Amino acid sequence: MDGLRPVTITPGWFDLNNESFGAQELVNMYAVALPATEKNGFGLAEMPRLTPYLVLGEPYSSVRKLIVRQTDSFVALVRGDDIVIRQFAEGGFVGTEEHVASGAASSGRVFEASSDEVTAVVIDGTVVSIAADGTYATPAEGSVLESDITSVGYLGRRWVYSKNDPNSAARRGGFFFSELDDPLNVPEVNFISAEGDIDRVVGLFATGSDVFVKGSRSIEQFRVGPDPAAPYQPVSQTAQSCGAFGSVALVGEERFWIDRTGVVLRGPGIVGQSISDEAIERRIRETGNWSAIHGHEVQWDGQLFYALTLPGVGCYWYSLKTGLWSQRRSWQRTDWLGSDVSLMGRTTLVGDDSAPVIHTQTSDPASDAGQPFERVFTLPEVHSGMDDICLSELVIEGRVGESPLGSEAQMRCQVSKDSGVTFGTAKRASLGRRGQRRKRVRFRTFGRSRTFLPKLTVTDPVLFSLTGAYIGAD
Repeated sequence: MDGLRPVTITPGWFDLNNESFGAQELVNMYAVALPATEKNGFGLAEMPRLTPYLVLGEPYSSVRKLIVRQTDSFVALVRGDDIVIRQFAEGGFVGTEEHVASGAASSGRVFEASSDEVTAVVIDGTVVSIAADGTYATPAEGSVLESDITSVGYLGRRWVYSKNDPNSAARRGGFFFSELDDPLNVPEVNFISAEGDIDRVVGLFATGSDVFVKGSRSIEQFRVGPDPAAPYQPVSQTAQSCGAFGSVALVGEERFWIDRTGVVLRGPGIVGQSISDEAIERRIRETGNWSAIHGHEVQWDGQLFYALTLPGVGCYWYSLKTGLWSQRRSWQRTDWLGSDVSLMGRTTLVGDDSAPVIHTQTSDPASDAGQPFERVFTLPEVHSGMDDICLSELVIEGRVGESPLGSEAQMRCQVSKDSGVTFGTAKRASLGRRGQRRKRVRFRTFGRSRTFLPKLTVTDPVLFSLTGAYIGAD
């Protein structure tokens, strides 16, 4: 393009001396609604939207957990200050029986682990079991399960529990296990210390034949053994840590979690490799309540995603196929609606974290549960080394889809000169007529700085596909 110096746009730092780039090299950290036709070009798949499956109504305010078993399904709902568990089917609630955990609404996530017959649910530090007939039971008075339980798993016909015991540092450094086939029968002696140099167990995760004990300074792996008195034997240990147990998720054959420094790790065993960048890690640090962070697997369009929800900050998806992060957001919200995801047959159910609604996934291109999507693209940072540069022009080329609002959409451009901490005043430009196949949008005069980080927002729920970008600099 005349008068412009094209730049190479690749992940990380780059300078203005490179010669060219392709649209597929754009780092779409926050692209949330790319059309299916652009999947290959951007390396990002079309993401699912949500549509209501079951509206549960008042007096409930949100969904905290979905428990889907082979023969029945339960939902943990917030009602005032309490969390209530009720059975549901496609038409609504089943029966009137409920389990109420008083004052538990602010405690963060609900955890569950099931055998073929019984489910153990951890709510606000205590445990409730759901039998095969749907009836509830709670621990006996004086049981180790009465309080301070932080997580639960099921392995080798036993349930395993981590416990944050305020009266015993030793008990915070290991886990309890139940008697065979009985989640509420946990004698005091059924305890395994995770290590000699005890650190606090944040939570545990059971899968296959292994228990992974996530600590504040280390992670240990245990495996089912033949000794009924000590049914789990240590296998290996790593110095990596876990800072937010709710972030732990099994996606495909790999585990994902956040360590105590706010780095997202990915690995098939107890050792993980970092997959987060400064932008994601900054948002993790901005999250006030790490106990409410949660991650889970999402399957969509033949791809696997690790979905990470940071309460009050946003929801970020990581594609195992492309290794790219993207953000879920709409005009009304800064996060995804989903609080929990579960598979019922071939139907994916998603609990709503702000309404008493269970959703299913859909491919509606314009909205999420009726809320229009905001398309936000953040380009890589332009870096000039030690010298200031003058960003004189930014040209974006793309395709414009149909606008359901019946008006010309606009693009808003903001530039950060401090690596994305703050962004300047927005500049606006028209995207042209609806359905226009190709449109160039120009933004001019951004001043001088050593770094520039452009952020682009499409102001209407149209599908806008980035096909190119040029930067003019002096």
